[in-house]
Amino acid sequence: MAKVNDFARELSEKYGLSLSDASDFIGAMFDVVNEELDDTDSSVKIKGFGTFKVSAVSARASVDVNTGERIIIDGRNKISFTPEVLLRDRVNRPFVQFETVVLNDGVDFSEIDDEMNELSDSVIETETQGVQLSPTAPTDQLTDQSA
Repeated sequence: MAKVNDFARELSEKYGLSLSDASDFIGAMFDVVNEELDDTDSSVKIKGFGTFKVSAVSARASVDVNTGERIIIDGRNKISFTPEVLLRDRVNRPFVQFETVVLNDGVDFSEIDDEMNELSDSVIETETQGVQLSPTAPTDQLTDQSA
């Protein structure tokens, strides 16, 4: 995870600023963003990066999982971030080969679930017998390594 000091170091190296000036700039930039986001339904757009937006979330009913008692969760302000298209595409570049699959309503996945449960049960049974499974090894070529 990058920290403010990491950003400041990059900024100072790239633009020839002193480390303290770069750190002061980054701190001031985040201060301005925070000040602008103080109000509900406010937003800050940073060109080439994305948009920060504050929106109100209303109170809602829920259940306390420990007691089963009905509770009310208070409303609050929520911040969200939407990246610019270029940033989003750059982050998602490693996954570009995946295609979106639309799932139709009413599709029965029980057969797939049953197969996955059988597979996980057989993996657990095999591991308890002392066989080490390789994530890349085909299951038909597994041998008992303890023999």
